[in-house]
Amino acid sequence: MSAAALKAVLPCLSLTVWFCILLSVTSAQKKPEDDATIRLFYYPNTKNASERIDVNLANASSFQNEKLVKGKRAKIMVHGANSFCESENFPMLSIQAYLTAKASGKEDYNVFCLEYRELAKVPAPLGVYSTFTEQFEYVVNTVGNKTARFIMALESNGVVPELSQVHLIGHSLGGQVVGTTGRIVQEMNNYQRKVGRITGLDVMNIFLVYKNVLKLRNLIDSSDATFVDIIHTNDGQIGLQGDYGKVDFYPDGGHHQTSCTQTGPIENLIEMTTGACSHIIVGRYWAGSINNRTLTACKADSYEDFTDSGCISDNNVTFGEYVSLSAFGKFYLDHPLIPAPSIF
Repeated sequence: MSAAALKAVLPCLSLTVWFCILLSVTSAQKKPEDDATIRLFYYPNTKNASERIDVNLANASSFQNEKLVKGKRAKIMVHGANSFCESENFPMLSIQAYLTAKASGKEDYNVFCLEYRELAKVPAPLGVYSTFTEQFEYVVNTVGNKTARFIMALESNGVVPELSQVHLIGHSLGGQVVGTTGRIVQEMNNYQRKVGRITGLDVMNIFLVYKNVLKLRNLIDSSDATFVDIIHTNDGQIGLQGDYGKVDFYPDGGHHQTSCTQTGPIENLIEMTTGACSHIIVGRYWAGSINNRTLTACKADSYEDFTDSGCISDNNVTFGEYVSLSAFGKFYLDHPLIPAPSIF
């Protein structure tokens, strides 16, 4: 084993798994010379999520594909590290849920997934990036810029009627990507227009590895879109800690999810040590909210206040996809138990 490889492995012998995952992100297979590996897929078939169309900025005719319906709202999902569009917990479950809602006739939108699997690979050989900061800035700026160009092309080709009809949903590192995308779209429009909505699903916590993170612009916040909502399921561990949206949801208190801690002694130990299950399960929460408007959350200052005082009906909002876009503040709920995702 080379000295460089040994240096990379040694921290993982003493650090928790979540930090090893973040350390792994500090290098990529190869820093691409361009953004050709970043792709936008459109899902035209409400009965078959495996059918998809590659929408290509370099090929204007792809925006004229007869299956790409014009003038509709857009749901654009952005995966996280070590993931891709076919990843089950997110975004595939959500893609399928959106297609189901569309097939029912209750909703009418176009469903997309932004894929950057080459830049998201974990682990990867060391040496390409000198620091996590360099990796983070490169990925979110490169992917965010390409995503913003896709959005502007969707609008200019009539696929979406206007930017207000675009909804970006990003998990983990993808949560930081969509925030950056929102800011770049504003820059492209002289700060006169914004994307309609951005949703962050347990957005990746970059404070853990970069203490001067406030110097970076690549941190999701409530100004990135007209409406920004964030679901916290592992805040302060893998997920970002703090209130960064116009609405911040905290299911089960936002740190460890009950569905992840009531599995078994070994699984519970892994969950409490790494937070991986709670970080991943948010994708299932989001997918579940797409075809279920009955789950509500209560406005409160803290989870303790919520559990002690209960919920006043006037402060209820729908959890997830159908939250009121006029809502503001922190909202808590006890999420119903669901099958925990596998983290292996």
